[in-house]
Amino acid sequence: DKEMPMMLVPETNIFYGCLKLSQLMTKYATLENTISSYNQGSPMKVASGQFRNQHYVQGVLDKMKRWEQSFIAL
Repeated sequence: DKEMPMMLVPETNIFYGCLKLSQLMTKYATLENTISSYNQGSPMKVASGQFRNQHYVQGVLDKMKRWEQSFIAL
């Protein structure tokens, strides 16, 4: 029986994911820039001003809003 790599342990993965998000938030200051850079390495934008990964950023923001609304409803 092989030991599971540490990053496959949910608690470890969540810990390091949160640590990375914290570092990115300190570096980029806005939630949108942080989400974009977490996904693609930096908050790169196209000529229109949108993030290159706008669909991802918007999807995360939409999920956050739904989660917040369901949490408030409790």
